[in-house]
Amino acid sequence: VGDGGRHTLHICSGEGFTSLLPPKRQTIDYLGRWSRHMRVVETHDLTTVRLDDLAALPKPDLLKIDVQGSELMVFQHGRAKLTEAVAVITEVACVPLYEGQPLLHDQMAELAAQGFLLSHFQFLKRKPLVSKLLDGLDTRRMHGQSIDGDALFIRSLLEPDSVSDEQLTHLAIIADGVCGAFDLTLKCLALLIARGRLTEPDTRDYRSHLPQKG
Repeated sequence: VGDGGRHTLHICSGEGFTSLLPPKRQTIDYLGRWSRHMRVVETHDLTTVRLDDLAALPKPDLLKIDVQGSELMVFQHGRAKLTEAVAVITEVACVPLYEGQPLLHDQMAELAAQGFLLSHFQFLKRKPLVSKLLDGLDTRRMHGQSIDGDALFIRSLLEPDSVSDEQLTHLAIIADGVCGAFDLTLKCLALLIARGRLTEPDTRDYRSHLPQKG
């Protein structure tokens, strides 16, 4: 999935690093790690398909994506398909592991233009910078460089009237069942109560299963 054009797939010795983008040597040298895993062992030319052109794929409520640096390309060519989505879970990068890799702020800008808001990082990977001076030291006590992680973007509730009752319902389900974001589920339920779609007693059983004070 991409922009519908021809690209080169760079197959790396570490399969989790295979990407449409070539590894960025300067970043590998800076981090001091993954040089062997990010070594390109072969390449293949291939034609990508736009998310918007996948006729067999219905418009999703949730998009989970991890394509090693091509996430922004997918979003840019999936704007029609994502019009009804309420959540996107995407891998975001703080440093470019690949040549020309869009970073966190690039994805934030595109998803914001599509009506999504960054909710939180599900995890953010940090690694100590490797150098000869690191030998013998306790790296567990070092902050490390933020590298990448998974981020949850949600259909923005800053203007809740723009979000339909059905979207709020789907977001509530995804927030609870997929993300464990119980406060977000409760926020959606509160908005549905304010619209007269639910009553507070309707939520008591759900709330009784959440962590309680004391």
